[in-house]
Amino acid sequence: MRKTSKNKEKSFIPFSHKKLKNRNLKAEKIHDNTTKTQFKRHTKKAFPNKKRKQFLLKIQ
Repeated sequence: MRKTSKNKEKSFIPFSHKKLKNRNLKAEKIHDNTTKTQFKRHTKKAFPNKKRKQFLLKIQ
């Protein structure tokens, strides 16, 4: 086990980082790691119009 912060310790399972990433996909993480166009694409696929607008408002 590698050292993790107190918050991450609860959700940390060794050897399943990719699964965890998918499960805990937070808007902030996506926004930091990708460009705005990629982020828009992701939200379009993930949410229909009404939900997407609410989701984008929550981020800001």
